[in-house]
Formats: sequence, structure tokens, C-alpha cells
Amino acid sequence: MKLDLSNNEIVTISADALRNLGSLTEIKLGNNKYLCDSGICQFRNWILSNTDKVKDINNITCTAPSAYAGYKIMHLNTDTICRNSSINNNVFEINTGTLIGFLVMAGMVSLILGFGALRSAPVLCVDTTA
Repeated sequence: MKLDLSNNEIVTISADALRNLGSLTEIKLGNNKYLCDSGICQFRNWILSNTDKVKDINNITCTAPSAYAGYKIMHLNTDTICRNSSINNNVFEINTGTLIGFLVMAGMVSLILGFGALRSAPVLCVDTTA
């Protein structure tokens, strides 16, 4: 089966929809208006897994966001796009390693300050022999 979805102003395609096309022998997906946010990752992976079926792979490019306009989807940096919830979302991101490092550092500072306070505190001695 051949499928031509090129030149249709498509913004997103679910990779799941493409997986269910078992009898697909050829597909064209180029010259659409793909939004290259985190939703593009599975679609990109599907394209790369089916390069023998995708006949216009060099025409499958991003249109938005503007930072990625013209990029070929197969060349997108997945470390940037797929890891984040979206591109250019201006949200502070912290990963697990950073969080663990911060917590260990905070614990060490707490211990250091805590022991310092114990050393400088006056000690009260009570004579219990009398």
C-alpha cells in the first residue's frame, strides 16, 4: 500500500497511527507544517525506523517553533527536544542528578552548621553527688 500525505499542512502525526499501517510499502510525509516540540519525538523515531518506506525524508522539516524552522526532522537533537516538555518554554528545568546533588550539598551544610552550633553552645554541668 502507498500513502501520500505530503503537501497537506499537517502539523502533527501520531506515530501510533503510522504503526498500525502494517501493509504500508511507501509513504510520503514531506512539505507539511510540522510543529517540532516534544510531540515530534515518536514521529521522528518512526521515520528513522522506516527510512526504506519514507520516500521524501529530506522534505520532512519543522515549521515551528521559529528556532527550528527548516530543520529536517530526522536531524533534530533529541536530547534537547525530547527531554524537555517543549522547546523554548522558558521553564526552569531540574533533572534528578541535579536534585540529588543539591540535597546532598544542603545536608552537608546543615551538618556543618549544626555541629558548629553544638561546639559553641555553653555546657551546663550539674553535680548530682550532693
